[in-house]
Amino acid sequence: SDVCSSDLPKTVSALIDVVQQRWGTVVETSSVGVVGQSLGGYTVLALGGARLDWPQLEQACRALADPNQVVLNPAVLWQCQAPNQVVTSADMTDRRVRAVVALNPVTSPIFSAASLRQVPVPVLMLAGSNDIFAPPISQQLRPFTALRHPGRVLGLLDHGTHVSFLDGTASLPHFVLGPDPALAREELRGLGLAFFNSHLRRSEEHTSELRHTVISYAVF
Repeated sequence: SDVCSSDLPKTVSALIDVVQQRWGTVVETSSVGVVGQSLGGYTVLALGGARLDWPQLEQACRALADPNQVVLNPAVLWQCQAPNQVVTSADMTDRRVRAVVALNPVTSPIFSAASLRQVPVPVLMLAGSNDIFAPPISQQLRPFTALRHPGRVLGLLDHGTHVSFLDGTASLPHFVLGPDPALAREELRGLGLAFFNSHLRRSEEHTSELRHTVISYAVF
């Protein structure tokens, strides 16, 4: 499923609605952390306040029809699968989302620097130096420089790949997995927990009485 036609952020917002309706007395849904990998990274950034830049996307996708240009970036190819089948709104922010963890996110050209500058919540963005599907320079490192929230954090996994942070990938070849994916996932759990505790808890003590929901969303 492609980033332009799937309304993925709206699906997550609908899930938060259901949690709020069914378990609102025991789950704090007014302060939510979201985690997304790859196209799920696009999803959580949109939920966090990054507006979709359809004109920039359509301009970038025109290069695919130019016989004099060769586009080898898989992330751009994913985003250009159906640039004319866009959602009706460029803004899919969910104000209940107060912290974002984006793993190997697909961000460019669907988000412009101007839209990322407007993200009002802290973002932890993790990239892999050997990610060939969402190359770190175009999809994470350069877009990260546009974020302005003081709680923004960038992590780069040396020799990490597009699936280093994912479980259930043991059957893939080593060059796709990257070195020691189990350690990468352990580090992710620690980083993610520290990040959410820092930005979702209401006191420095992170008291156990406070309950917050984390919506995990991954698209492969």
